[in-house]
Amino acid sequence: MTILRSLHPVVVATVVVLAVPAAWAQMNQMSPAAEGGAPAMQGDDGAAPAMQQPASPATKAAAQKLAERAKAAPSRVNDAPLNATERAQQMLNRFTFGARPGEVEKVTAMGAQNWFEKQLKPDQIPDGAVQKRIATDYPALALKPVDLLMQFPNRHIIDLVAQGKQAYPTEPIAAGLYETQVYKWNAERDQKNAAGQAVPPPVLTDEQVAQKKKEDQATAA
Repeated sequence: MTILRSLHPVVVATVVVLAVPAAWAQMNQMSPAAEGGAPAMQGDDGAAPAMQQPASPATKAAAQKLAERAKAAPSRVNDAPLNATERAQQMLNRFTFGARPGEVEKVTAMGAQNWFEKQLKPDQIPDGAVQKRIATDYPALALKPVDLLMQFPNRHIIDLVAQGKQAYPTEPIAAGLYETQVYKWNAERDQKNAAGQAVPPPVLTDEQVAQKKKEDQATAA
């Protein structure tokens, strides 16, 4: 079967056309009737089945024509090994979304096997564009957990600051952020009833809204 798979399809068809009649004739010769043993198999009507006739001259001519055509046609199996450039292109097609401009030459220069082993260690692959984007647009990703918690405090930290158990940060912008969060925390706590459930703020009239606005403006001034 391995040999047949490596042959041209037309050659396989030719072999089958020539081999089947010969095999059938050989089976008939080896039947019990031919060896003088038990009688040959019979059909339902008692008649012996007809023997398969050898291939006709027309069949042999067609097979010969197919064989000549297969011999003249180029082989579809390419057993030649890939060169360095083809190997690099194959690796990029299989393990990436496709080669970008200049990547085939880059992989060819460093070797396809070396490139593949390098992909298994992504932490060792320099990516300056991504690092620059993180530092510019997402600086919080580079912070340590303690610094991240200080710059973006959760409710527990705000509660500690509101109770005076933790000091405000010394950095002005961070201190202003904490003050805003503490104010909201205290306002939310004051709006809770004895059962600890939040009480919706009262609906102010237009005169009360105007008065509160004046008070806020005076406080901000």
